[in-house]
Amino acid sequence: MKKMTLPQGMHDKLFKRSRVTYKIEHAISDSLMEKGLNRIETPTMEHFEVFSNQVSSQHHNLFDTEGQLLSLRPDVTSQIDRVIA
Repeated sequence: MKKMTLPQGMHDKLFKRSRVTYKIEHAISDSLMEKGLNRIETPTMEHFEVFSNQVSSQHHNLFDTEGQLLSLRPDVTSQIDRVIA
């Protein structure tokens, strides 16, 4: 049977709420870029080692088809560190 609910803590943003969020995000982004800041977008999933060297219950991990441990990003701080390095 297919699940028809979202995992705990997850939610859909629909219609008006989604449109308002989109407009706010773009207004802030446009304002920052006008001041000379640049955007950066990093993947939602990375090699586990980018975030930690120990498995933590606070990270969501999985293995890829080659057996490498991957992790969903908890935030973008570690990824920005990786890009700068």
